[in-house]
Amino acid sequence: MIDDAVIDRLVSIRDLDTNEKCDEFIKTLLDDSDESYRAGSLEMSDIPKLCRIFHDYPDCDDLMFSLMHLIEDIPGEKSEYNKYIAIAVPEMIDAPVFAMTLVQRIMYNEDYYVEFPKVICDLKSEEK
Repeated sequence: MIDDAVIDRLVSIRDLDTNEKCDEFIKTLLDDSDESYRAGSLEMSDIPKLCRIFHDYPDCDDLMFSLMHLIEDIPGEKSEYNKYIAIAVPEMIDAPVFAMTLVQRIMYNEDYYVEFPKVICDLKSEEK
């Protein structure tokens, strides 16, 4: 599980408007030499926290797409992935374009889109 302090730090630099911020983002979340936050060490329940990091207009949007791929690579069941995306997307106020992209990627994947509406309907009221 990813630490809230790490998420808060990544949210604070997510505009990625300097090389230092980009380097820190990479080292903190995406660097292959740091095993602590690679997809294999993350849990599906981390998805809502990770989605807080998205920002629609960073100076280096490639890193946002890398974050998306990291989230998609977290091991787990597709119903679990769908559930946590459904929970996260409404909270992505600063990243409506990335929120839509995450949902579109589900809708374009036959293995995931079949379950997505059912997962949304089955969410508990406090998760919606």
